[in-house]
Amino acid sequence: MGQEISLKIEALAFELGFSQVAWAPLEKNSQAAKRFKQWLEASYQGEMSYLERGLEKREDPEKILPGAKSILCLSWGYSKKKQLKGKIESPFISRYAWQEDYHLILQKKLNLLQKQLEQYFPQAQFRSYVDTGQVMEKHWASQAGLGWIGKHSNLIHPKQGSYFFLASILTDLPSDSLAGPVSDHCGNCQACIDICPTRAIVAPYMVDARLCISYLTIELKGPIPRELRPQIGAHVFGCDDCQEVCPWNRKAKLPLDFLRSASVEELHFYLKLDAQAFKKYFKELPMLRPKRRGFLRNVCVVLGNLKKRESVPLLIQALQDEEALIRGHAVWALGQYADLEIQKELEKTLQKETDLWVREEICQILKK
Repeated sequence: MGQEISLKIEALAFELGFSQVAWAPLEKNSQAAKRFKQWLEASYQGEMSYLERGLEKREDPEKILPGAKSILCLSWGYSKKKQLKGKIESPFISRYAWQEDYHLILQKKLNLLQKQLEQYFPQAQFRSYVDTGQVMEKHWASQAGLGWIGKHSNLIHPKQGSYFFLASILTDLPSDSLAGPVSDHCGNCQACIDICPTRAIVAPYMVDARLCISYLTIELKGPIPRELRPQIGAHVFGCDDCQEVCPWNRKAKLPLDFLRSASVEELHFYLKLDAQAFKKYFKELPMLRPKRRGFLRNVCVVLGNLKKRESVPLLIQALQDEEALIRGHAVWALGQYADLEIQKELEKTLQKETDLWVREEICQILKK
């Protein structure tokens, strides 16, 4: 691939709104693939069994695209809220989640970029991904020079921080436009490790997803472990704590605006949504991923942690929800209030409740 064509492709990517564009050569059995395999062997993936599939493709990109030689790595920036100070006292939803699901946004743009590539190179093959498939996106992006992988395991760019998404296009074309990797600039800093509420960053560059609040509030399908619920704090969906404290994010100037956060009143509104209304309200937003039962499970935990008296009537109402997962976490939330009337309400609920796990949650609170 000539330098002129490479520059044209990069210019088109910038026109589409991507904030960084760079090429990297593909290789087999990368160190990143070996580390990923070790991560899986430690069971740090939790219930994300889909990450276990296709390990051979992560080790050898040619098993994804025969003859693959290089990868076009792209980033799409989103902005952060004002730096948070101390403990979060209001409900928190991760920065990225307040706009259309980034998979939908970026895949459309990647499709346009891939069509242009196919016009330039009709004999070549291309395969595009947005955080999907068995592609080591962060590794290849770091090899392309889009940043380095920080101790919190996110990619960090010296000017754009870590608030960006990654996308990539594999091709059987070689590229002579290679910037090369960026060296690690984390140094002795371990702010991200120290801030993590659940100590999910078990070692520099190593995250145990089973403890990560993003995993617990998005990927975990069942109950949040009781011992971790207090550490959830006000996090309703995802967690950006490790990014908030990163020095490289302090002055990051990024192109898109993802600035909204939730209020207690909004959480009350969410708790009233039935299945149909929930899907309609959160249409094309990432909050659909854990489904209504998972999202409202999180809402209950946060309302329990915030201990706002005005939340009690709605939590009592949630004891009648059709989803046991919601009922059980509403029980736990009510248990955070030292209130005799609430105990009486739970006693009545225990007499009617048929789900064994929910009954266990009630007995835990009533100490039966």
